[in-house]
Amino acid sequence: MHEPMGARKLETNSTRLIAGTLILILGGLLWWLAQDEGAALPKTNEGRLATSATVHRTLDLGEKEIAAPTRALRLKGPSAPTSNPRRLRVRVVDATGQPLEKVPVLLVDGGGHRDWRRTDPAGLAVFDHPETGHLLTRALSQPPVIQKVTREREDYVLRLAGGFHIEGQLLVNGTPPGETLDFSASVFQSGLTDRFFRAIHRATHDSDMEPIPLRCDESGAFRIDGLQAGWAVRINLPKGLRMMQGEKDGGRPTVHIDTVRSGGRLVLRTTRRSLIEGFCLNHASLPLSNIPVHVRVVWKSLSKTTRHLKDYDLLHSDSNGHFAVWMDTHLMHRILFVASWAGIELTQEAVPSIESTQQILPSFVFPAARKVCIQVVDEGRQPVHRAKVGTTDGTLILTTDATGGVSLPLIPGELLSVHVAAKGFEMRELAIPGVGETNLNVEMKRAHRATLSFHWDDESPVRARLVILTFPTNPFQNDSIFSSPIHAALDRGVRMTRWKGLYVVSGKTDEKGLFTIDDLTPGARIHVELRGAGGGKLLDEERSITGARDEQITFVVDRKLAKTLKGVVLDVHGNPVSDAAILIGQNPNRLARKAYTDGQGRFRIRDVVFETGYIQAVKPGFRKATRLLENLRDPVETLSFRLAPGAHCKLVVEDSEGHLLGGASVDLPYVAFPGAGPVCLKQGDGTFEIVDIGDEPCHPVIYGPGGKKRKITIRPDIDVLRVVRWD
Repeated sequence: MHEPMGARKLETNSTRLIAGTLILILGGLLWWLAQDEGAALPKTNEGRLATSATVHRTLDLGEKEIAAPTRALRLKGPSAPTSNPRRLRVRVVDATGQPLEKVPVLLVDGGGHRDWRRTDPAGLAVFDHPETGHLLTRALSQPPVIQKVTREREDYVLRLAGGFHIEGQLLVNGTPPGETLDFSASVFQSGLTDRFFRAIHRATHDSDMEPIPLRCDESGAFRIDGLQAGWAVRINLPKGLRMMQGEKDGGRPTVHIDTVRSGGRLVLRTTRRSLIEGFCLNHASLPLSNIPVHVRVVWKSLSKTTRHLKDYDLLHSDSNGHFAVWMDTHLMHRILFVASWAGIELTQEAVPSIESTQQILPSFVFPAARKVCIQVVDEGRQPVHRAKVGTTDGTLILTTDATGGVSLPLIPGELLSVHVAAKGFEMRELAIPGVGETNLNVEMKRAHRATLSFHWDDESPVRARLVILTFPTNPFQNDSIFSSPIHAALDRGVRMTRWKGLYVVSGKTDEKGLFTIDDLTPGARIHVELRGAGGGKLLDEERSITGARDEQITFVVDRKLAKTLKGVVLDVHGNPVSDAAILIGQNPNRLARKAYTDGQGRFRIRDVVFETGYIQAVKPGFRKATRLLENLRDPVETLSFRLAPGAHCKLVVEDSEGHLLGGASVDLPYVAFPGAGPVCLKQGDGTFEIVDIGDEPCHPVIYGPGGKKRKITIRPDIDVLRVVRWD
C-alpha cells in the first residue's frame, strides 16, 4: 500500500530543516572558537593572525621592540610532554647587549634529557619548559655560559662575553718570517667545553681535542681570541720551526703560557729546523714503497770519537719512494740513515751545513735480485693459505696465496734468513743461500694449541675483553717466537713482550669468549689476568699446560663482587656542582679519574671491586673533598659531597727598593687534575695569584735573579695577600 505523496514531501522537508539547523549551530561554534584562538595569538604587521609554524613574539631589547619569528627545530633529544603549555624563552646577547644569531643553546632537564636549538636573528631560542634543568651556550672563541632553570622563570638572558685575547709575533732567527704561516694553538681548560660540543655533535674548538687554527702575516703578527684567565695555551709552531730555547713536548716544538690575561703579548722567537729527505729505488731506478729507514744521530768530536745521541722514529718511504724528517742538528752531529729491504742494508750519512737547512741524501739504490719461490704445505702436502713468510729483521713480510706460494728476492751470494709462520702450525726457520735451488717446499707441522675459554658466572661468554698471560720462562717450544716480527704479523691482535723478566702474551677474546695460543710447551705454568671484566674476578688465575693436541681450559668470572658508587656533589649553599671530577682508588696518592658530575651534580661509577678505598671530588675554584670508603658490601653505595670555595692568595715579589721584580717566577708541585691542588697564575711582572688552595698550607718556591730561590708557606684563608721582598 503506497504512502500519500504529501506525507513523503513533508518528511523530506523536515529532514532538511534539521540538517540545516545543525550546520548553523556547528558553524557558529567554529566561528566562536576561531575568535577565541585569534584573540590569544598576536597579530603580524598586516593584521593577520600568525600561523603555528611562525609564531611572532615581542621582545623587549631595552631600546626598541623587535618582533622576531622563532622557528626552532628539535634535532636531538626526546620530545617534551605536550601537556605542559609553558614555554622557556632564552635570549643570547653579546657583551654590549646585541642579539647573537645561530648560537647553539643546550637545554638539559632534570631527568638528563638533552635538547638543543639555534638562536634566530633576534637571538631567541624557545623550548618547552622542563620545570628544572640547566641551559648551556657558547659561541666560537668565547667562554661558555651556564644558567640554572627554575619553575618560576620563563625568560632567561645569556650574555656571552668576548673573553681575553693574546696578541703575538712570530720571529724566525730574530726577524719576521716574510711570508704567511699557518699553525695552531691548543687551549687547556676544564672538560665543560668538550662535553658541551659533544652533546650537540659538533667538532670541539678551543679545547684539548681540537687546536685553534692560527695564521701570521708577513710581519709575524697573530692573535688568539676568546680566552679566560687561568687557561693554559700551547702554541704548536709551524712545521720546520722550533723555539730557540729548544723547548719540546713529546718531540713537538711548543711553548706554554701558564696564565692568560687581557692585553697580553707573546713573542715566539724561533729558528729553522733541518729538513733531510731521500729516495729508495730499485736497480731500475723505480721507486720502492714502504721501505723502513732507521735514523740515528751521533756526536762526532774533533778527535774522531763518536757518541750515540738519539734514534728517531722509524721512517717509511711513500709510493714515490720518498722519505723526509725534520730534526734539530748541530755542526758536530752526524746523521746515519739505514734503509733495509729483503735482508739488505744500505747506509747514507748526512752532515749538517751552515749554508742551508734543507738537504737531499743520495738515493738508496737496491741491487738486482733473483726470485726464489717458496711453497708452504702441511703434513698432508696440502697448501697452507695465509701463512706469513719474511726476513727475520721484518723488512720484508709476504702472505701466501691459495696455492701456498710466495716469491722472495734473493741477492746472489748473500745468505737470507727467513721465518715461516701460520696459525695452528709450528714456526719454521730457514737459511736460504744466494746460490742453488730457486724453488723450495716448506712443510709445516701441527702445533699444540691451547684454547682459553672465559665465561661469566651465568655461563655467558666474556666477549672482547683483554687477556694477559704471564709466564716465568719462555713458554714456546721455539724460542724465536717472542722476537720474530713474522710471528707477530700473523695476528696483530696478539702482542708478545718481555716485562721485568717475564714473558707476556696479551690479546682480546672473540665473540665466543675464546682466546687461542699455539706452540706452547707442555707443563708450562700460566698466570691469567682479565682486564675490563666489569668488576668481575677470576675464580682461578693459575693453570698448567697439559700438552694435549687441542687443549681447552675454562675460566669463570664472578661478577657478584662488583659494586656501584653513586652520589651528588653540592656546594656549601646546596647548589649542584656540575663537571666535577670524581677520582677513586685504594691509594690516596694515586687516584684515578672515573667520572664527571652532570648538570644536577650527580655521578655514577660502576664495577668497583675493592671493599676499602678512597673517593675524591675536585673542581677548579673549590676545595677537594676526600672520603674513606670502608667495608663496601652493598651493591649500590650512595654518597654526598659538599665542596667549599677554594682559598686564594695574591703574591707580590718586590726588589729591595719596593719595585716589582720582573724576573721572578713561582714554582708549585705538578697537579694531575684541574682543582686537585694549588696552581700559580702570573698576573704580571712580580705579581702572581695562587688559586685552588686546599685545607693544607702550600709551599711555593720563588726563583729570583741569579738562580736564587726562596721557599715560603701560604696558609689557606689567612694569607690572602703576601708580599715578598727580594734582597
